[in-house]
Amino acid sequence: MAQRNLTYSIRGIFTDCLPDHHASQYLIAAYQRGYKWESGTAEAAAPVSNQLGGPPVGQVDKLLADLWRAFEAPRRDGIPIDYYLQFLTLKPALMSKGRTALEVIDGQQRLTTLSLFFAVLRQTLGDGAGAGFAFIENSGPSSGSAAGKLEYAVRDHFLEEFVYQGNIHKLLEAPSWEAFLEASFNVTSFDCDQQDIFYLYKAAHKISSFLQDEQRRPKAAAFGLYVADSCRLIANVIEEEISSEDVFSDLNSNRVPLTDTELVKGLLLTRASRSVSSSFQQVQELRASQGRQWDEIARWLQLPGVRVLYGLKTEHALWQLLRLVALRKAAPFPAVRSLVPHRDAAAGPGFALYEFFEYLLSFGAQAPTAEDCFIELQLLSGLLHDWFNTPDIHNQLGALQASKRYEKKGELMERITAEEQLLAGGPRTFLRQEIGKLSCLKSDLAALSYDAGSEKAFDLLLLLNVFPERSKGNDDEKADSYPFDFARFSAEKWSLEHIYPQHPAWAEEQAPVGTRESLLALAAQDSQPADPAIVELLMQETWSEEETQKLQQYLRADNQLLHSLGNLALLTSGDNSSVSNAPFAEKRRRLMQRVRQGSFVAPHTFSVFSKLILSESTSPFDWTKADIRAHATYLDQQLARLVQEFSTPSLTPTA
Repeated sequence: MAQRNLTYSIRGIFTDCLPDHHASQYLIAAYQRGYKWESGTAEAAAPVSNQLGGPPVGQVDKLLADLWRAFEAPRRDGIPIDYYLQFLTLKPALMSKGRTALEVIDGQQRLTTLSLFFAVLRQTLGDGAGAGFAFIENSGPSSGSAAGKLEYAVRDHFLEEFVYQGNIHKLLEAPSWEAFLEASFNVTSFDCDQQDIFYLYKAAHKISSFLQDEQRRPKAAAFGLYVADSCRLIANVIEEEISSEDVFSDLNSNRVPLTDTELVKGLLLTRASRSVSSSFQQVQELRASQGRQWDEIARWLQLPGVRVLYGLKTEHALWQLLRLVALRKAAPFPAVRSLVPHRDAAAGPGFALYEFFEYLLSFGAQAPTAEDCFIELQLLSGLLHDWFNTPDIHNQLGALQASKRYEKKGELMERITAEEQLLAGGPRTFLRQEIGKLSCLKSDLAALSYDAGSEKAFDLLLLLNVFPERSKGNDDEKADSYPFDFARFSAEKWSLEHIYPQHPAWAEEQAPVGTRESLLALAAQDSQPADPAIVELLMQETWSEEETQKLQQYLRADNQLLHSLGNLALLTSGDNSSVSNAPFAEKRRRLMQRVRQGSFVAPHTFSVFSKLILSESTSPFDWTKADIRAHATYLDQQLARLVQEFSTPSLTPTA
């Protein structure tokens, strides 16, 4: 099947699309409703048959405002950003005298408004400046062929009499609807008191007043060129065998908002099916099959666990995967690859990814086909499935995504899916190396504290939870045999929490407020004997300046222990806020209750509050300075283990 363009500029719709399909005109068939786009506030001068009401701003106003906003938008490298006006659905139709037309099944309101726009623009600019916008008309004399390239079957020749060939002045010079009805134009008789003609009249006046605005009039010619050459329509030409009425009904009851991703879907699936099929039935069957596969990929990417693991945004997940397809397929062409939209373009204006794919597919003989790109999408989706279901890769990816200090999250998927990376043996070695570079594994334990290095402290505790110590003597019980629940970890917003609280509630309840009592309480928490000199000093009624400084040093030393890594664990933000100042016993009770209820609890956090990892533990319901020091010793050992684990080559087979 011959390959034709799908996307045209507005100028191209009138100059290229028609000859591409061996047609001379666009036809609005009789079954279509008439022109219905409103222009501003409906006035009392509505036709007798239909006194209009409705919203203060109509579709014509919105189209003009959108076009002007796009025209005034900042340029990209000095080039206007293209603006897309949805789809045209067209179908070849045989007219009289053997002529072929493209029947407009969907998009007639836009096409009619654009025809009015360029007719009014020519009138506004005059013959000299407006000649360049005559592309909406046929170049031959009207006696030999139709004057305009758009024809309404139900209003035969109306556009020729009142729009084309400069006749738009008949609409514009009538100052009111009544004046237009009363005018004698000495032309073929029309029943002008009709709703669609009223809307055409109002639209022409709205466009004229818009262009004649004192702020826009000096830019009218440049604006017209922008609309003609930088605004685009997608022409979907269906087969002649399909019923136009059925398609029209389906389109007008199942409209889907136009997005960058949907445009890419239409481009790839339409071209891919055409390139491998010849009959209409084969094309339809293949499109349906590919569409189902596309939708399955899109649904899978929306799963919370998938989005969190791969750093995908809810509204842009499929866009991000398609961008990876673009990067991989453009890899052989560095100049083209440099044009792949930036990661942030998903949330920006326009259709950056669609424009790129359209350019890539037309790059030359060596360019990938739409089928190549669709196959690549399936391949990447399959890889993501495999990695998601492979525990060690899953955990390594998730640890980097959840890290507070890993600065290359935005590049992670781009780097891991690069062809050279896949050929180098898959993701395992790369991910291990990236984890090994985390700053928490390059620091001493003393540098990982709540007040000076909290992000690095978070990362180390995260790694301990994701990669806990393996059970000795039981090789089957490997920590990497089970994927960590990063979706719950992210949704519940796990964060650093003091095990022994910063501002313990019992200190306020059981002791008077004051330095002496606070220091006594802190000293009492230490299972080791307190310095006798400090105890004796605390018993004094008054302190000298030197004694005060000595006590302050003792307090600072205690605060340092309070904020050290040995007194930290990860808890959900909800638990953190609700029990932040509660004693250890209450925090432990809450945590164990979560475990009994089947809630997700990070492994290291559970081990800390159950005291399973402390070799010389005190009471299971108390958390003393001795416990903080014992926990710090354990963490020091685990830090050494993780450094060793992520600095040696992986012995696991590559994926």
